[in-house]
Amino acid sequence: MYSERRQRAYLFLTLPKMKDYPLYYQIIKNPIAMDTIKKRIKGVHYKTIQQFKDDWYLMFNNARTFNEEGSQIYNDANKMQVK
Repeated sequence: MYSERRQRAYLFLTLPKMKDYPLYYQIIKNPIAMDTIKKRIKGVHYKTIQQFKDDWYLMFNNARTFNEEGSQIYNDANKMQVK
C-alpha cells in the first residue's frame, strides 16, 4: 500500500511572508529559516559549530513559540530537533 509522505522540513525552508503572517513578526523577535542558515553557511557568519547549532535551535523554538502545542508545525519542530 502506497502512502504519500509529507516533507516535514517544507514549512521551515523559508520565513512566512510578512503580509500573510504579520503577527508572527510581532511575536518572533529573531525570525530564521533554513534558507537563512544556508546563506550563513556560504558566508562567514558562523565562527563556531555552536553558532550554527544555535540557529537551528532558534528556528525550532520560534516554531514552538508561535504555533500551538500539538499543532503539526509544533510537533514537526520537536521531531526535527536533535539534541
